[in-house]
Amino acid sequence: MSTSMRVHNCRFVRVCSLLLLGVGLMTLPGPASAVESDVMPIDLQRDTLLADGGQSRTVVVAAMDDPQIAAAAQEVAGAIGHDTAVIDEKTVLGLDEGLAPQLQQQNLVLVGNAWNNRAIFRLYIRELALCDLDYPGAAGWIVRTVCAPWTAEHNAIIVGASGAGDLGRAAEAFAGDLQRDDGRVVLPWAWRFESGVSADGARRFTRRSYSEAELAEYREQITYTDQPLLQFPSDIIGQALTAGERYYQTGNPLEMQRFQMALDALAEMGDLLHEARHVEFRLKDLVIAWERMEADPFFSDAQRAENAALFYSLGRLWEDRYWSSPGLARRVQESLRPVTNHPSNGTLGYMRLGMYLLRACELSPQAAEDAQHWVESADIAFNGQEQSFKTGCDANGYQWWSTKHMIKYALWRPDYDVFWNGNARLMGDLILATADNMGNAAGFGDVGANLRGYSSHAQYILSLAARHYGDGSLR
Repeated sequence: MSTSMRVHNCRFVRVCSLLLLGVGLMTLPGPASAVESDVMPIDLQRDTLLADGGQSRTVVVAAMDDPQIAAAAQEVAGAIGHDTAVIDEKTVLGLDEGLAPQLQQQNLVLVGNAWNNRAIFRLYIRELALCDLDYPGAAGWIVRTVCAPWTAEHNAIIVGASGAGDLGRAAEAFAGDLQRDDGRVVLPWAWRFESGVSADGARRFTRRSYSEAELAEYREQITYTDQPLLQFPSDIIGQALTAGERYYQTGNPLEMQRFQMALDALAEMGDLLHEARHVEFRLKDLVIAWERMEADPFFSDAQRAENAALFYSLGRLWEDRYWSSPGLARRVQESLRPVTNHPSNGTLGYMRLGMYLLRACELSPQAAEDAQHWVESADIAFNGQEQSFKTGCDANGYQWWSTKHMIKYALWRPDYDVFWNGNARLMGDLILATADNMGNAAGFGDVGANLRGYSSHAQYILSLAARHYGDGSLR
């Protein structure tokens, strides 16, 4: 079956509905068959079993040298009961700087935020969990379940706040929602969150409301009629990313609805998608947005299966336009390279897609081979680049954007060579060295960033280098 037919089939029912409404955009395919059997999401344990049979199945991780954080951690452990262990966050990493394997086989409750808890930081740099010095902000807190971040059977629960003084309220919210029954202690899935406040007392992160008229207008905006074909799919993805980012901050169900509408609009374009340009710029962010919200019960199992199949189909559909060898060359070779001069964006996108499929889905042999090749191809590209402070991207006008992608590869894969060999430190030094006397970045590169001070790309590199090397001068 052709890849374009795969995209048709994974939305057969919805396309039929649109055609009945008079929105005929394509020739109807035959019955759905292959795509759904190629990719099937794993079952998620949304409700987290913290204790069973009178025995704890959980470890609490926190910075025990901070009195306020330690007190919140002890409150969390006490609420679970059954002698739940509390360990210091400094002990959780293995020699490869990943979470210690024995901890990946347990449910974890992580207290604090990304900058004072190494385990939260590991989820934060994979962009699966948001809790730092800015979010949820002063006087805010969050209790968030991250389903199956390391293994399919175990969850991580963040009991977080930007400031240690606000962790008590997060711990109270956690304890108040625990369900107990005959030696079992369970935290049900829910979005538990209170936004921090700005200087004027206003809540910083609030859920938006959308009227039926606004949703209808949005649907019309993302439905393809006669818009310029090369750019329109990328515009649809942009709308999906906006909805995904807003969901990430507030858990708003309406943003999931808008995200799903955007995915449906992509699928409804069928094989017209093959003509799209610049989709590789946004593939990684589209996959990340889905990873963040997939576990929400808003999505039925059938929707999860359709969406995962759509992502796989998009990867198959676009790969022969992106890679130098059609079909991604079923042999991994040193000459494999993207045909675009923006290689790091799309290479990360294919890697993230492959990693999602391998982590979160049961795959047919063909789909597993595809996903593994996408990841291995990223390895080829970045294993060479990480030997230098300079990327292999030859796109004009970039200063630190593609360099940031080297850091993202290191953190997502994970592969810390660019940190261990000192090149991430050199990147930070060069960012500082090229600033003018007002502290602004050099006036070139990172096109469109309206540079005053440092672009977000440079800030990303500096903050991660400072964290790794323990050197505050890089901040």
